[in-house]
Amino acid sequence: MPSGLPCLSPFGWGGQFEQLVSATKRLTVMVPVALALVLLLDIPLSISAGVGFIALSGVAVLNGLVIIAVIERLRCEGRTVSEVQEAATTRLRPVLMAALVASLGFMPMAIANDRAASGDGLRRAGA
Repeated sequence: MPSGLPCLSPFGWGGQFEQLVSATKRLTVMVPVALALVLLLDIPLSISAGVGFIALSGVAVLNGLVIIAVIERLRCEGRTVSEVQEAATTRLRPVLMAALVASLGFMPMAIANDRAASGDGLRRAGA
């Protein structure tokens, strides 16, 4: 990191466009694979299950950001690698608990298979 920048200031060589290209490459592989698995395994995918999956992916991203922020802050404070690993391990427990609570909270939506979960009521209300 250049010496003139304060600690925790963003600095990168690639920029947002490089991250966009990287994310697009990942999504062009993962979305078709996920849809193929849903179709091949005959998994019922309702609107509420889709909303639950989107919310869970958001929780996973936020949990990753929490751990990365802690690691970056400790590195800027001049901590050693072992201290940073120990701090990341202590932050892992709350992150995993948040992910578990979110996944258990969305479980009823994911396994719901009645008419209300399939979106029939939404189609009739709009027609």
